[in-house]
Amino acid sequence: MIKMKEIDIRKLPIGLRLKIYERALFLNKKGLKSSEIRMEVLKKWNLLISKKTIYRWITNRHKACRQLRIFTPTPSKELSYVIGVLFGDGTLKNERKNYQYKFILRTKDRDFAEYFSNQISKLLNFPSGYKIRTENGFLRKGGKGYVVSVSNKMLFHFLSKDDEYLMNYVKEYPADFIRGLFDSDGFTIISCGKNFRVGFGIVNTNIKILEFVKNLLRDNFGITSKIYTTIKKGHKVKIWGKIYTANKTVYGLVSSGLNNAKKFLRFISSSIRRKREKLEDAIYIIENFPTNFRVSEWLKIYKKEGREWIRIAG
Repeated sequence: MIKMKEIDIRKLPIGLRLKIYERALFLNKKGLKSSEIRMEVLKKWNLLISKKTIYRWITNRHKACRQLRIFTPTPSKELSYVIGVLFGDGTLKNERKNYQYKFILRTKDRDFAEYFSNQISKLLNFPSGYKIRTENGFLRKGGKGYVVSVSNKMLFHFLSKDDEYLMNYVKEYPADFIRGLFDSDGFTIISCGKNFRVGFGIVNTNIKILEFVKNLLRDNFGITSKIYTTIKKGHKVKIWGKIYTANKTVYGLVSSGLNNAKKFLRFISSSIRRKREKLEDAIYIIENFPTNFRVSEWLKIYKKEGREWIRIAG
């Protein structure tokens, strides 16, 4: 006689898992015990479920999908933002041994992590919110960063689709999509030489994404921009004092000028305070000080560390 192997319930499709679970509860109400329910499931689906699993179900210790969050791919502000983060700092990770399908954000900005957690919690109807944990070792300059890890198989498979497919889901809410991408890979442009100028930019290794963003900015917000190559594949680049070799070509989308910056801040903005403040401060200086005073006013509140302007006042 061939002994049948018990199946890992987590490997079953969600729909089938729920059917078996509901059947087990129904049979238990009819007076059947765990071992009897097990045999009924075997007859109906040719699947051997462990008696412990069935016992936990009928005693309400476990549910078939205890932590399941149903994801339906419908255009929304939250989904647009999440896709924007995916195209930037977000990472998909499939841990098959543990049956985990994760979407992970790692960032140095606590406010970015909080906003992302808020948006993806709304998307997956998770009122208590996804936790933010601290982690050391992944920032170039050392120190701690912030991590949000979301495990959801349906969302994982949706976000695993090609970029052009996902782009169709952000067109109704372009501001949220661009905000997610800017929070990830965006930067404020401050020209502080003879003349004082302001702008913003986004970098990405996929030029099609930047071309898509360029069109969204122009068609929805009247913001003009240009795309250029920032780093070619194989070239050396210095980041935080260390030399790296680029394994992909990096492209940059740049939008300059006061009007473009004001429109961006008004309609799109950023969840990250330091990025948002630079735009606000630069716009304020341009609108409130004569040309020959703007650089000196900027240097009263900012200093440059490497390639980044750091606020020192207020």
